[in-house]
Amino acid sequence: MIFVILSVAAGAVLALRHCTVFALVPVVIILAAGAMATGIATGHDPRTIAVEVLGAVLSTQFGYSAAIVAAAYVRAASSSKLLQSIQAAIGQELGTAFETPRDLPPEMAVLLKKTTRRIADSSASGHRSHASLQRADGSAPSPKKSPAKIRAGLGRERRWLGAS
Repeated sequence: MIFVILSVAAGAVLALRHCTVFALVPVVIILAAGAMATGIATGHDPRTIAVEVLGAVLSTQFGYSAAIVAAAYVRAASSSKLLQSIQAAIGQELGTAFETPRDLPPEMAVLLKKTTRRIADSSASGHRSHASLQRADGSAPSPKKSPAKIRAGLGRERRWLGAS
């Protein structure tokens, strides 16, 4: 029985590796010889050995054929037309199952208006200046600090932390 299972697997591997049918011949011979040797070594009836050898030969061909058919089916299923029609059907089903929102939540509408206004202002001026930039909360970004102001700020923080 183990040779029948091995034969199916060997046939499938050969098919998926795109080997020709003639590559089955040595594999079938090896598996049939193994089935026969195992049957003789274990002392089985000659009819049982014959069935095992026949099973090894036929199951290799069956595995090869089944893998070719399965690979062709997968290739056909992954073609673009079929995939697009499946996606369209899923989209239609989702469209009927769930209502598409027609209006934005208030927060999104405000952000969209701000963004639209900012884009219109920048396109009217021809370029984006530092003054036209705004943060999400509506405040303008602070101008760059000079190194002297930064050092002065660090000095205040050091005094606050108790360092000299």
